[in-house]
Amino acid sequence: MALSTPPRPSNKYVTSEDLDYAMAEARVRGGSYLILALWVYTAYLTASRPIEVRNLTREDIREGHGVEIPIGKRRATQVAKRKLIEWPPKLKATIDEAKALQRTGSPLIFGNSSGQFLYTRNGWTTIWTRLMVYCEAKAKLEGVTFERFVLRRMQPKAVTARKTRGDLNIFDATGRADERMIHQDYDRRTIKRSTSTEERTFLK
Repeated sequence: MALSTPPRPSNKYVTSEDLDYAMAEARVRGGSYLILALWVYTAYLTASRPIEVRNLTREDIREGHGVEIPIGKRRATQVAKRKLIEWPPKLKATIDEAKALQRTGSPLIFGNSSGQFLYTRNGWTTIWTRLMVYCEAKAKLEGVTFERFVLRRMQPKAVTARKTRGDLNIFDATGRADERMIHQDYDRRTIKRSTSTEERTFLK
């Protein structure tokens, strides 16, 4: 009898060290690896699903304001919605770098070498898996820790980072219709900080 595959843990958290390590290796590899890594990093910075960022075009850039991103999942009866993520320096630098890599007149920000959409789901999964293998091999040689991660972990990482710093605008940032999912499934903090109920100093 074949053994069943154990379920994947739902509370996995991508560390900033692992994300930065993958970005550094993608820059060494260049080409499709770097375009894909910039796409994934943009998903993290904008608290988006990678699929929402995949089709971004230059028309989605609101100069002086930020980047406008379509919210992917919605009910059939709901009108299409978009979110505007304001322009912090790191997000602007990431998108500018991706735009600079495009060698065609394509409007896509994360297009492939032919200016078309960034591959199929199987295509980007293959490239990302290869990048993770390269990262693991390099980390082993360098004697450092690296744990591979998948694209869908970016939105939970973003939610966790925002909650850690006390961001109160997470619901609008993610565009999720279910606020319960944000708090229950995407918050990967292991320690949740708060102040005491009474902060007054009692005098004798």
